[in-house]
Amino acid sequence: MESIKLRSHVGEDGILHVEMPPEVIDIDLEVIVLFQPLLTEEQQAEKKETLSEARVRLEKVRQRYEGRWFPDSAELLREDRQR
Repeated sequence: MESIKLRSHVGEDGILHVEMPPEVIDIDLEVIVLFQPLLTEEQQAEKKETLSEARVRLEKVRQRYEGRWFPDSAELLREDRQR
């Protein structure tokens, strides 16, 4: 199984045109199509803002718990079994 990754545009007719490499001629194929819509520049900017907000929230949580010790949960499970 081989894969090809490409960027393409689907027009108003709903047809996706895919050009195959020259070595793939006169052959039967099973084709699987996965697609992911590309984000607009505005959507990309919103996503970047969201990521930066997440980083800020993560840093606040990290600072809140800095210096605290949390026991290993696997160790606690073993202790419960011994009881």
